[in-house]
Amino acid sequence: MKTATNFDLYVVEDDANYRESLKHSLENNFKSLVNVKTFPTGESCVKVLEKTKEKPKVIVLDYVLNGKWKDAMNGINTMDRIKSLGGEIPVIILSGPNDTELAIETLHLGACDYVVKDKYAFNHIRNSIEKCLHQRELHNEVKKYKKIVLAVVGVVLFILGWVVAAQIFAPGLFK
Repeated sequence: MKTATNFDLYVVEDDANYRESLKHSLENNFKSLVNVKTFPTGESCVKVLEKTKEKPKVIVLDYVLNGKWKDAMNGINTMDRIKSLGGEIPVIILSGPNDTELAIETLHLGACDYVVKDKYAFNHIRNSIEKCLHQRELHNEVKKYKKIVLAVVGVVLFILGWVVAAQIFAPGLFK
């Protein structure tokens, strides 16, 4: 599933070579549909998110972000800050270790997916982005239909209430 409109995608990765390689891979895979912005730390990503109205459609976030800066936030802390800003931005956690417990923890904390940095990682990230975008579309459709159902139920209840009230206060009205 390739989205039909341009979208912003953030990559937060402290390893400059990996960050740039992933950026180029995503730009090649999504062609002109994606605008990839990269950040070396979670703090720099959060700072931009706090200042801008336009939010990315997806954030790919490395779990270990203190490889170069020892006091930097890790991926979980960064994801928490991103979630606290609202906007329901899907976050894909990217991590070196193939750690099932860590994967489950990140998913429980709100990550859209967990991808291991292996030789297939770039393909998995592309697929995960497509999956997260699709899930977001489905979520938005459900919200839209929920509003429609609530409006219809409200109208039906209003009409039903009016009919009952009319029967009580004007019993001969419908004869």
